[in-house]
Amino acid sequence: MIKTETYTKDGREYIRRYSDSNKYIRNDQTSGKYTEAIDLVSRGYTYTETDEEIPDEPISAEEALEILLGKAK
Repeated sequence: MIKTETYTKDGREYIRRYSDSNKYIRNDQTSGKYTEAIDLVSRGYTYTETDEEIPDEPISAEEALEILLGKAK
């Protein structure tokens, strides 16, 4: 289930979203996949929880770059 938290910082209202079951969330407008998302409330983005679990171990900078460049193994 996606959890949401709203807060105000420097006069701007933000919303934080994340999965309470350690899954990635996907932005329905951009298809981006995230462990958590923080957006301005005014953006109106919606998110869907995926079936893909977030790994317990952080990935290295090199692995992240390969993912971003579409070269992940």
